[in-house]
Amino acid sequence: MIDLEEMLASGKLAEAARGCKTQKELAGKLGLSADAYELRIRRIRKRGGKFPTLLELLGVAPATSEPAPVPTIDDALADRRERAELTRLRAQLNEAVAEVERLRLQHHVATEAEQARGSVPHIERQQRGGLLREAAAVAVASDWHIEERVDAAAVNGVNEFNLDIARERVTRFFSGVVYLIRYHEDHFAISRLVLALIGDLITGYLRAENLESNEASPSQAIAHLHVWISEGIQQILAETSVDIDAVCLSGNHGRLTDKVRPSTREANSIEWLLYVGLAREFANEPRVRFHLPQGQQTYFQIYDWTIRFLHGDGISYGSGVGGITIPINKAIARWQTVRHADLTVMGHFHQYHDLPNLVVNGSLIGYSPYSLSFGAGYEEPRQAFFLIDAARGKTMPADIWVKQL
Repeated sequence: MIDLEEMLASGKLAEAARGCKTQKELAGKLGLSADAYELRIRRIRKRGGKFPTLLELLGVAPATSEPAPVPTIDDALADRRERAELTRLRAQLNEAVAEVERLRLQHHVATEAEQARGSVPHIERQQRGGLLREAAAVAVASDWHIEERVDAAAVNGVNEFNLDIARERVTRFFSGVVYLIRYHEDHFAISRLVLALIGDLITGYLRAENLESNEASPSQAIAHLHVWISEGIQQILAETSVDIDAVCLSGNHGRLTDKVRPSTREANSIEWLLYVGLAREFANEPRVRFHLPQGQQTYFQIYDWTIRFLHGDGISYGSGVGGITIPINKAIARWQTVRHADLTVMGHFHQYHDLPNLVVNGSLIGYSPYSLSFGAGYEEPRQAFFLIDAARGKTMPADIWVKQL
Protein backbone atom coordinates (compact mmCIF):
# COMPACT_ATOMS: atom_id res chain seq x y z
CA MET A 1 0.00 0.00 0.00
CA ILE A 2 1.31 3.46 -0.94
CA ASP A 3 2.40 5.60 2.02
CA LEU A 4 1.81 9.24 0.99
CA GLU A 5 3.57 10.66 4.04
CA GLU A 6 6.67 8.60 3.35
CA MET A 7 6.64 9.69 -0.31
CA LEU A 8 6.24 13.32 0.74
CA ALA A 9 9.15 13.14 3.16
CA SER A 10 11.44 11.46 0.60
CA GLY A 11 10.55 13.92 -2.18
CA LYS A 12 9.11 11.17 -4.38
CA LEU A 13 5.63 12.71 -4.23
CA ALA A 14 6.88 16.07 -5.56
CA GLU A 15 8.74 14.22 -8.29
CA ALA A 16 5.57 12.33 -9.24
CA ALA A 17 3.60 15.60 -9.32
CA ARG A 18 5.75 17.08 -12.07
CA GLY A 19 3.75 17.58 -15.22
CA CYS A 20 0.41 16.90 -13.50
CA LYS A 21 -2.27 19.50 -14.07
CA THR A 22 -4.88 18.06 -11.71
CA GLN A 23 -4.95 16.11 -8.48
CA LYS A 24 -6.80 13.32 -10.30
CA GLU A 25 -3.88 13.02 -12.73
CA LEU A 26 -1.42 12.75 -9.81
CA ALA A 27 -3.62 10.10 -8.14
CA GLY A 28 -3.61 8.09 -11.36
CA LYS A 29 0.18 8.18 -11.46
CA LEU A 30 0.21 6.69 -7.99
CA GLY A 31 -2.24 3.95 -8.96
CA LEU A 32 -5.07 5.44 -6.91
CA SER A 33 -8.49 6.76 -7.74
CA ALA A 34 -9.12 10.45 -7.14
CA ASP A 35 -11.47 9.59 -4.26
CA ALA A 36 -8.92 7.28 -2.63
CA TYR A 37 -6.19 9.93 -2.92
CA GLU A 38 -8.42 12.60 -1.41
CA LEU A 39 -9.51 10.27 1.40
CA ARG A 40 -5.92 9.55 2.39
CA ILE A 41 -5.08 13.27 2.44
CA ARG A 42 -8.05 13.93 4.71
CA ARG A 43 -6.98 11.15 7.06
CA ILE A 44 -3.49 12.67 7.34
CA ARG A 45 -4.89 16.11 8.05
CA LYS A 46 -7.41 14.68 10.48
CA ARG A 47 -4.52 13.33 12.54
CA GLY A 48 -3.07 16.84 12.61
CA GLY A 49 -0.58 16.30 9.85
CA LYS A 50 0.19 18.80 7.11
CA PHE A 51 -0.18 17.79 3.51
CA PRO A 52 0.45 20.10 0.54
CA THR A 53 -1.90 20.75 -2.32
CA LEU A 54 -0.88 19.95 -5.90
CA LEU A 55 0.18 23.59 -6.49
CA GLU A 56 2.28 23.49 -3.35
CA LEU A 57 3.94 20.27 -4.51
CA LEU A 58 4.72 21.99 -7.82
CA GLY A 59 6.11 25.03 -5.98
CA VAL A 60 3.54 27.39 -7.53
CA ALA A 61 1.88 28.32 -4.22
CA PRO A 62 3.34 28.55 -0.72
CA ALA A 63 2.47 25.86 1.77
CA THR A 64 -0.47 26.76 3.98
CA SER A 65 -1.24 25.56 7.42
CA GLU A 66 -4.91 24.90 7.01
CA PRO A 67 -6.85 23.41 9.90
CA ALA A 68 -7.70 19.74 9.83
CA PRO A 69 -11.04 19.35 8.05
CA VAL A 70 -14.03 17.91 9.84
CA PRO A 71 -15.00 14.51 8.35
CA THR A 72 -18.14 14.65 6.24
CA ILE A 73 -20.66 12.05 5.10
CA ASP A 74 -18.80 11.86 1.80
CA ASP A 75 -15.64 11.05 3.74
CA ALA A 76 -17.42 8.22 5.54
CA LEU A 77 -18.84 6.84 2.28
CA ALA A 78 -15.46 6.96 0.58
CA ASP A 79 -13.91 5.24 3.57
CA ARG A 80 -16.55 2.51 3.43
CA ARG A 81 -15.98 2.00 -0.30
CA GLU A 82 -12.25 1.63 0.25
CA ARG A 83 -12.76 -0.87 3.07
CA ALA A 84 -15.16 -2.90 0.92
CA GLU A 85 -12.63 -2.96 -1.89
CA LEU A 86 -9.88 -4.17 0.47
CA THR A 87 -12.18 -6.91 1.78
CA ARG A 88 -12.93 -8.05 -1.77
CA LEU A 89 -9.24 -8.14 -2.69
CA ARG A 90 -8.37 -10.09 0.46
CA ALA A 91 -11.05 -12.67 -0.36
CA GLN A 92 -9.65 -13.06 -3.89
CA LEU A 93 -6.15 -13.49 -2.47
CA ASN A 94 -7.33 -16.19 -0.03
CA GLU A 95 -9.06 -18.05 -2.86
CA ALA A 96 -5.90 -17.86 -4.97
CA VAL A 97 -3.76 -19.20 -2.09
CA ALA A 98 -6.19 -22.09 -1.52
CA GLU A 99 -6.08 -22.95 -5.22
CA VAL A 100 -2.28 -22.95 -5.22
CA GLU A 101 -2.27 -25.32 -2.19
CA ARG A 102 -4.74 -27.63 -3.96
CA LEU A 103 -2.64 -27.72 -7.13
CA ARG A 104 0.53 -28.35 -5.13
CA LEU A 105 -1.15 -31.30 -3.41
CA GLN A 106 -2.25 -32.74 -6.77
CA HIS A 107 1.27 -32.33 -8.11
CA HIS A 108 2.73 -34.03 -5.04
CA VAL A 109 0.30 -36.97 -5.34
CA ALA A 110 1.09 -37.32 -9.05
CA THR A 111 4.84 -37.19 -8.40
CA GLU A 112 4.68 -39.87 -5.68
CA ALA A 113 2.62 -42.19 -7.85
CA GLU A 114 4.87 -41.60 -10.85
CA GLN A 115 7.90 -42.56 -8.77
CA ALA A 116 6.25 -45.91 -8.09
CA ARG A 117 5.63 -46.62 -11.79
CA GLY A 118 9.12 -48.04 -12.28
CA SER A 119 9.62 -51.68 -11.47
CA VAL A 120 6.66 -52.98 -9.50
CA PRO A 121 7.46 -56.11 -7.44
CA HIS A 122 5.01 -58.90 -8.11
CA ILE A 123 3.98 -62.37 -7.06
CA GLU A 124 2.80 -64.56 -9.89
CA ARG A 125 0.35 -67.41 -9.61
CA GLN A 126 2.20 -70.74 -9.48
CA GLN A 127 -0.58 -73.30 -9.75
CA ARG A 128 -4.18 -73.69 -10.82
CA GLY A 129 -6.56 -76.38 -9.70
CA GLY A 130 -5.77 -78.79 -6.90
CA LEU A 131 -7.39 -79.23 -3.53
CA LEU A 132 -6.01 -76.00 -2.05
CA ARG A 133 -6.27 -72.54 -3.60
CA GLU A 134 -3.07 -70.56 -3.81
CA ALA A 135 -2.71 -67.54 -1.53
CA ALA A 136 -0.08 -65.08 -0.30
CA ALA A 137 0.05 -63.92 3.31
CA VAL A 138 0.48 -60.26 4.23
CA ALA A 139 1.64 -59.16 7.70
CA VAL A 140 1.76 -55.43 8.45
CA ALA A 141 4.29 -54.01 10.90
CA SER A 142 4.07 -50.33 11.77
CA ASP A 143 3.92 -47.84 14.62
CA TRP A 144 5.98 -49.85 17.05
CA HIS A 145 7.72 -46.83 18.71
CA ILE A 146 9.92 -49.28 20.58
CA GLU A 147 12.00 -46.83 22.64
CA GLU A 148 9.10 -44.67 23.84
CA ARG A 149 8.10 -45.15 27.48
CA VAL A 150 4.46 -45.18 28.57
CA ASP A 151 3.85 -45.06 32.32
CA ALA A 152 0.64 -46.81 33.34
CA ALA A 153 -0.30 -43.92 35.65
CA ALA A 154 -0.21 -41.50 32.71
CA VAL A 155 -2.92 -43.44 30.80
CA ASN A 156 -5.22 -44.44 33.64
CA GLY A 157 -3.63 -47.86 33.96
CA VAL A 158 -4.79 -49.20 30.57
CA ASN A 159 -1.31 -49.62 29.10
CA GLU A 160 2.38 -49.74 29.96
CA PHE A 161 5.30 -49.72 27.54
CA ASN A 162 9.09 -49.76 27.66
CA LEU A 163 11.96 -51.44 25.82
CA ASP A 164 11.45 -54.77 27.60
CA ILE A 165 7.74 -54.82 26.80
CA ALA A 166 8.50 -53.76 23.22
CA ARG A 167 10.81 -56.77 22.86
CA GLU A 168 8.07 -59.10 24.13
CA ARG A 169 5.49 -57.63 21.76
CA VAL A 170 7.80 -57.86 18.74
CA THR A 171 8.38 -61.53 19.60
CA ARG A 172 4.61 -62.08 19.85
CA PHE A 173 4.14 -60.38 16.48
CA PHE A 174 6.49 -62.74 14.63
CA SER A 175 5.13 -65.75 16.52
CA GLY A 176 1.64 -64.61 15.51
CA VAL A 177 2.68 -64.44 11.86
CA VAL A 178 4.00 -68.00 12.03
CA TYR A 179 0.82 -69.21 13.78
CA LEU A 180 -1.54 -67.63 11.23
CA ILE A 181 0.41 -68.97 8.25
CA ARG A 182 0.31 -72.47 9.69
CA TYR A 183 -3.37 -72.12 10.58
CA HIS A 184 -4.39 -71.14 7.06
CA GLU A 185 -2.22 -73.77 5.39
CA ASP A 186 -5.01 -76.27 6.07
CA HIS A 187 -7.14 -74.44 3.50
CA PHE A 188 -4.67 -72.53 1.25
CA ALA A 189 -1.39 -73.24 -0.49
CA ILE A 190 0.72 -70.42 0.95
CA SER A 191 4.21 -70.04 -0.48
CA ARG A 192 4.84 -66.30 -0.09
CA LEU A 193 4.68 -63.78 2.74
CA VAL A 194 4.69 -60.02 2.19
CA LEU A 195 6.15 -58.50 5.36
CA ALA A 196 5.12 -54.84 5.19
CA LEU A 197 7.48 -52.77 7.34
CA ILE A 198 5.74 -49.43 6.79
CA GLY A 199 7.29 -47.04 9.25
CA ASP A 200 7.36 -45.46 12.70
CA LEU A 201 9.09 -48.49 14.15
CA ILE A 202 10.90 -45.94 16.33
CA THR A 203 9.71 -42.71 17.96
CA GLY A 204 12.85 -40.63 17.49
CA TYR A 205 13.02 -37.07 18.74
CA LEU A 206 9.91 -35.79 16.96
CA ARG A 207 8.61 -34.00 20.06
CA ALA A 208 10.64 -32.17 22.70
CA GLU A 209 9.59 -34.50 25.52
CA ASN A 210 11.03 -37.48 23.63
CA LEU A 211 14.52 -36.22 24.48
CA GLU A 212 13.73 -36.80 28.15
CA SER A 213 11.32 -39.74 28.13
CA ASN A 214 12.63 -42.12 25.45
CA GLU A 215 14.57 -45.11 26.77
CA ALA A 216 17.02 -45.11 23.88
CA SER A 217 18.33 -42.68 21.29
CA PRO A 218 17.21 -43.11 17.64
CA SER A 219 20.46 -44.86 16.67
CA GLN A 220 20.25 -47.20 19.68
CA ALA A 221 16.61 -47.99 18.85
CA ILE A 222 17.60 -48.86 15.27
CA ALA A 223 20.28 -51.21 16.63
CA HIS A 224 17.66 -53.00 18.78
CA LEU A 225 15.26 -53.24 15.86
CA HIS A 226 17.84 -54.72 13.53
CA VAL A 227 18.40 -57.62 15.91
CA TRP A 228 14.71 -58.15 16.67
CA ILE A 229 13.52 -58.08 13.04
CA SER A 230 16.42 -60.25 11.90
CA GLU A 231 15.52 -62.85 14.54
CA GLY A 232 11.85 -62.64 13.51
CA ILE A 233 12.64 -63.25 9.84
CA GLN A 234 14.87 -66.18 10.77
CA GLN A 235 12.04 -67.60 12.88
CA ILE A 236 9.62 -67.42 9.93
CA LEU A 237 12.16 -69.08 7.64
CA ALA A 238 12.79 -71.85 10.18
CA GLU A 239 9.17 -72.57 11.13
CA THR A 240 7.38 -72.15 7.79
CA SER A 241 8.12 -72.85 4.13
CA VAL A 242 7.22 -69.41 2.78
CA ASP A 243 9.48 -67.03 0.89
CA ILE A 244 9.49 -63.46 2.27
CA ASP A 245 9.11 -60.19 0.39
CA ALA A 246 9.86 -57.34 2.80
CA VAL A 247 8.21 -54.12 1.60
CA CYS A 248 9.91 -51.25 3.44
CA LEU A 249 8.70 -47.69 3.99
CA SER A 250 9.76 -44.98 6.41
CA GLY A 251 7.42 -43.18 8.78
CA ASN A 252 7.44 -39.58 9.90
CA HIS A 253 9.08 -40.26 13.28
CA GLY A 254 12.40 -41.57 12.01
CA ARG A 255 13.33 -38.46 10.06
CA LEU A 256 16.53 -36.52 10.65
CA THR A 257 15.04 -33.15 9.64
CA ASP A 258 12.66 -30.84 11.51
CA LYS A 259 9.93 -31.35 8.91
CA VAL A 260 9.20 -34.08 6.36
CA ARG A 261 10.77 -33.18 3.03
CA PRO A 262 9.01 -35.22 0.33
CA SER A 263 11.81 -35.10 -2.23
CA THR A 264 14.45 -36.36 0.26
CA ARG A 265 12.19 -38.30 2.61
CA GLU A 266 14.08 -41.59 2.50
CA ALA A 267 17.54 -39.98 2.37
CA ASN A 268 16.75 -38.24 5.66
CA SER A 269 15.16 -41.24 7.42
CA ILE A 270 17.10 -43.34 9.90
CA GLU A 271 14.61 -46.18 9.25
CA TRP A 272 15.99 -46.36 5.71
CA LEU A 273 19.36 -47.20 7.27
CA LEU A 274 17.68 -50.05 9.18
CA TYR A 275 16.20 -51.50 5.99
CA VAL A 276 19.49 -51.25 4.09
CA GLY A 277 21.28 -53.08 6.91
CA LEU A 278 18.70 -55.88 6.95
CA ALA A 279 18.77 -56.17 3.15
CA ARG A 280 22.53 -56.62 3.25
CA GLU A 281 22.28 -59.21 6.02
CA PHE A 282 19.85 -61.36 3.98
CA ALA A 283 21.39 -60.64 0.57
CA ASN A 284 22.54 -64.26 0.23
CA GLU A 285 19.30 -65.79 1.51
CA PRO A 286 17.31 -66.85 -1.61
CA ARG A 287 14.03 -66.98 0.31
CA VAL A 288 14.16 -63.31 1.38
CA ARG A 289 13.86 -60.22 -0.84
CA PHE A 290 13.91 -56.65 0.44
CA HIS A 291 12.15 -53.88 -1.50
CA LEU A 292 13.63 -50.60 -0.32
CA PRO A 293 11.55 -47.41 -0.40
CA GLN A 294 11.77 -44.88 -3.23
CA GLY A 295 9.02 -42.49 -2.13
CA GLN A 296 5.98 -42.28 0.11
CA GLN A 297 4.16 -45.06 -1.75
CA THR A 298 5.18 -48.53 -2.90
CA TYR A 299 3.02 -50.59 -5.26
CA PHE A 300 3.16 -54.37 -5.12
CA GLN A 301 1.42 -56.76 -7.50
CA ILE A 302 0.08 -59.93 -5.84
CA TYR A 303 -1.46 -62.16 -8.51
CA ASP A 304 -4.07 -59.98 -10.25
CA TRP A 305 -4.34 -57.45 -7.42
CA THR A 306 -2.32 -54.27 -7.00
CA ILE A 307 -1.56 -53.26 -3.41
CA ARG A 308 -0.59 -49.70 -2.49
CA PHE A 309 1.58 -49.49 0.64
CA LEU A 310 2.34 -46.23 2.47
CA HIS A 311 2.85 -44.98 6.00
CA GLY A 312 -0.01 -42.48 5.93
CA ASP A 313 1.39 -39.32 7.51
CA GLY A 314 0.65 -37.31 4.37
CA ILE A 315 -3.08 -37.50 5.14
CA SER A 316 -4.46 -34.67 7.25
CA TYR A 317 -6.92 -35.72 9.97
CA GLY A 318 -8.40 -33.19 12.39
CA SER A 319 -10.28 -35.59 14.70
CA GLY A 320 -13.46 -35.13 12.68
CA VAL A 321 -16.81 -36.74 13.50
CA GLY A 322 -16.54 -39.14 10.57
CA GLY A 323 -13.24 -40.58 11.76
CA ILE A 324 -10.06 -41.23 9.79
CA THR A 325 -11.70 -43.11 6.91
CA ILE A 326 -13.21 -39.94 5.38
CA PRO A 327 -9.90 -38.12 4.69
CA ILE A 328 -8.25 -41.44 3.75
CA ASN A 329 -10.93 -42.25 1.16
CA LYS A 330 -10.61 -38.74 -0.29
CA ALA A 331 -6.86 -39.26 -0.65
CA ILE A 332 -7.37 -42.69 -2.23
CA ALA A 333 -9.75 -41.15 -4.78
CA ARG A 334 -7.02 -38.69 -5.79
CA TRP A 335 -4.35 -41.41 -6.00
CA GLN A 336 -6.61 -43.59 -8.15
CA THR A 337 -6.63 -40.91 -10.85
CA VAL A 338 -2.87 -41.38 -11.19
CA ARG A 339 -2.44 -45.09 -10.55
CA HIS A 340 -5.08 -47.67 -9.71
CA ALA A 341 -4.74 -49.98 -6.71
CA ASP A 342 -7.20 -52.62 -5.56
CA LEU A 343 -6.14 -52.30 -1.92
CA THR A 344 -4.42 -49.58 0.13
CA VAL A 345 -2.46 -50.57 3.25
CA MET A 346 -1.21 -47.94 5.70
CA GLY A 347 -0.44 -47.23 9.35
CA HIS A 348 0.26 -43.96 11.20
CA PHE A 349 -3.12 -43.50 12.91
CA HIS A 350 -2.77 -46.29 15.55
CA GLN A 351 -6.38 -47.30 14.76
CA TYR A 352 -7.09 -50.66 13.15
CA HIS A 353 -9.57 -50.67 10.27
CA ASP A 354 -10.28 -53.47 7.81
CA LEU A 355 -12.40 -52.51 4.77
CA PRO A 356 -12.70 -54.14 1.32
CA ASN A 357 -10.27 -51.67 -0.29
CA LEU A 358 -8.40 -50.40 2.79
CA VAL A 359 -6.39 -51.74 5.73
CA VAL A 360 -5.23 -49.31 8.41
CA ASN A 361 -2.84 -50.93 10.83
CA GLY A 362 -2.98 -50.68 14.62
CA SER A 363 0.10 -50.13 16.76
CA LEU A 364 2.54 -52.07 18.89
CA ILE A 365 2.98 -49.35 21.53
CA GLY A 366 -0.75 -49.14 22.24
CA TYR A 367 -2.51 -46.34 24.11
CA SER A 368 -0.18 -43.51 25.15
CA PRO A 369 -0.34 -40.02 26.69
CA TYR A 370 -0.25 -38.64 23.15
CA SER A 371 -3.36 -40.68 22.30
CA LEU A 372 -5.05 -39.39 25.44
CA SER A 373 -4.14 -35.77 24.63
CA PHE A 374 -6.30 -35.64 21.49
CA GLY A 375 -9.11 -37.85 22.76
CA ALA A 376 -8.38 -41.02 20.79
CA GLY A 377 -10.44 -44.06 21.71
CA TYR A 378 -8.70 -46.93 23.49
CA GLU A 379 -7.45 -49.77 21.34
CA GLU A 380 -5.52 -52.90 22.26
CA PRO A 381 -2.05 -53.12 20.69
CA ARG A 382 -2.38 -55.14 17.51
CA GLN A 383 -1.05 -55.57 13.98
CA ALA A 384 -2.85 -56.56 10.79
CA PHE A 385 -2.70 -59.86 8.91
CA PHE A 386 -4.65 -61.07 5.88
CA LEU A 387 -4.39 -63.29 2.82
CA ILE A 388 -4.56 -62.49 -0.88
CA ASP A 389 -6.47 -65.36 -2.45
CA ALA A 390 -5.22 -65.96 -5.99
CA ALA A 391 -8.83 -66.34 -7.14
CA ARG A 392 -10.76 -63.90 -4.94
CA GLY A 393 -8.37 -61.24 -3.59
CA LYS A 394 -8.19 -60.07 0.01
CA THR A 395 -9.62 -62.50 2.53
CA MET A 396 -9.16 -63.90 6.03
CA PRO A 397 -8.27 -60.68 7.89
CA ALA A 398 -6.96 -61.34 11.39
CA ASP A 399 -5.57 -59.39 14.33
CA ILE A 400 -2.13 -60.21 15.66
CA TRP A 401 -2.63 -59.38 19.35
CA VAL A 402 0.77 -58.40 20.75
CA LYS A 403 -0.07 -57.46 24.35
CA GLN A 404 0.45 -60.12 26.98
CA LEU A 405 -2.81 -60.74 28.86
